[in-house]
Amino acid sequence: MNRVEGELRAIAATTRKELRLMRRYPAEIVALALWMLLLPLAYIAQATAFSGGGPESVAAFERRAGTGDYVAFLYLGWSVYLWITAVLWGPGLALRQERQRGSFETMFASPASRFTLLFGAVPAQAVPVLVVFVSAAASMRLLFGVPLDGADLARWLAVLAFAFPVLMALGAVFATASLSLQDASGALQITRGAFTLLCGVTYPLAVLPDPLRAVGEALPPTRVLDALRAVTSGHEGLTARLPGLAVLLGEAVVAGALAMGLLWVSVRHARRTGKLGLF
Repeated sequence: MNRVEGELRAIAATTRKELRLMRRYPAEIVALALWMLLLPLAYIAQATAFSGGGPESVAAFERRAGTGDYVAFLYLGWSVYLWITAVLWGPGLALRQERQRGSFETMFASPASRFTLLFGAVPAQAVPVLVVFVSAAASMRLLFGVPLDGADLARWLAVLAFAFPVLMALGAVFATASLSLQDASGALQITRGAFTLLCGVTYPLAVLPDPLRAVGEALPPTRVLDALRAVTSGHEGLTARLPGLAVLLGEAVVAGALAMGLLWVSVRHARRTGKLGLF
């Protein structure tokens, strides 16, 4: 068996393990679907109440957001938020959890490459992503009558395919960076809150101050969210978004390289101190 075949077998084994855990302990997957159903409802109720049901307020929102469909705007915003949450709590804490369990040393004693150790479980993360967006599509269509069709869903899948690598790479960056943190959960909450503030989850970026808007526009989740909103209900074709989506692939390479570099630093520190575990 050559090296490539061995790495592929290791990735397949890791993916099977993660899928088996999801099947045996489905509470997190069910929670994602329910949160996707319920979380935007409070914001939609607020938006409806504050608008007073008049066309002037909807027109004002459309001038800032580029769409008057605030239901789709909010559901897609929260779908990306829950995707980021799933990435941070899942792959983002995976290495730290292995370290807490005392199995971190065993992982690094295996013949698998550092890349496989860091990204081996990535294929399984397609499951929570699909759960979130299927729940979002069902809620938008059945509860609010948003006119989604097969073409909309196909465009969503195309955007998700471009976005998946960069969000997984950002999760790997957080995973390697969190190894040196005493309170990873606190850092996770700060990171998630920053994305919520800067990426326009519940409001258009136009309402932010210029410095914050500039930072938000540079973040990959913002481009993902903008693309999803733009291609929904035929507002814009996918072709017009391809240049921005292609940038996401380049950012995935950069973020993945950064994650590998941080992992190398962590391993080097562990070799110097003689300790990979927490205890």
